[in-house]
Amino acid sequence: MSEERSGSRIVTLVGVPFAKVGQEFIFLGGTRKCEDCRLRSTCLNLEEGRRYKVESVREGIKHECPLHEDGVCVVEVVEAEIEAALEARKAVEGSKIVFEMPSCDEWTCDFYDLCHPAGLASGDKCTILSIFDIGKTCPMRGNFLKKVLLKRNSSGRRITN
Repeated sequence: MSEERSGSRIVTLVGVPFAKVGQEFIFLGGTRKCEDCRLRSTCLNLEEGRRYKVESVREGIKHECPLHEDGVCVVEVVEAEIEAALEARKAVEGSKIVFEMPSCDEWTCDFYDLCHPAGLASGDKCTILSIFDIGKTCPMRGNFLKKVLLKRNSSGRRITN
């Protein structure tokens, strides 16, 4: 089976327990067990480290898999929207930004996960879909933060200077 793309949907395979509409996951790539699998190109057609959301499940299509005990099934996924924290001055709904991960190692901060969202990398081009006030000033940077919902632009692979 080859990689199919319809719009921004990607046909891929996921473990049966994860094949539910609305299910989100971070694609972590393959393992040694995947190297000789005949379905490798379909299973591993996503970008590592990105967050995806299952949009539809193709019922009745199931395959055996050495990693997933219950096998895998065919789904259509899209890159998921991601919540993140941005400086208030940069948070303008509808604007396009280049996401930059802050250089902060305050793991105990309440907003660490929003400032370092899984599925995004520094240099990703994104569109701000909506904005929500967090109402807190960052203890490390001193900036007022807003929680935003981002969509990585499909053409927005990492930017290289």
